[in-house]
Amino acid sequence: MKQTALIIFDLDGTLANSMDLILDIYNNDLAQRFGCKQVDKAKIPEYRMRQPRELFREFGITPLKFPFILFRAKRLMQARKEEIEIFSDMIPIIQQLHEKGFRLAVVTSNSTKNALTFLDKYNLTDYFEFVEGSRLMVKKDKKLRNVLKRYQLQKERLFYIGDEVRDVKACKAVGIRCGAVSWGQAHRNLLEQHQPEVIFDTASQIIEYLA
Repeated sequence: MKQTALIIFDLDGTLANSMDLILDIYNNDLAQRFGCKQVDKAKIPEYRMRQPRELFREFGITPLKFPFILFRAKRLMQARKEEIEIFSDMIPIIQQLHEKGFRLAVVTSNSTKNALTFLDKYNLTDYFEFVEGSRLMVKKDKKLRNVLKRYQLQKERLFYIGDEVRDVKACKAVGIRCGAVSWGQAHRNLLEQHQPEVIFDTASQIIEYLA
């Protein structure tokens, strides 16, 4: 196996601690606007153990509604961008990985504009070789394939770090090594069922594993 050269990070739930804002936007705008069930915050630990598709059915987020919900959510997050905080332990990890010679990038389902605004806020933009977001609803595996082609990357030299089951599934579909963090959307037990290469419970474990 070739040595890892490029580390690709997901944004929301991996670098950005945006869950509280997403829930607030959903409960106070999206759920009412699109006729969906609100999230009971007391049940968040339970929800983190369940598949997103199952939750979408429970909350009435149909395939027809989802693109419109996603588009509006991105716009509202951009309007409230100053409320999004970084997982503070990730700042020195990004700096250390860069110092050790790793190339870094971000590939997210959020918009490129939102991702760049977030990185600029913490003076991290210069650490990343490229930032790729999605304006429309694009499956993660398709997004990763597009990134591989656009930047002429060798997938055997990549390592993706995300926080959701779909991140793990997408990487496996494309043939990219993948690690998952346990502090994001999906609970550790749910991630384990889909067998990423490694699960990180602390930011420092990323350095220990890759360097």
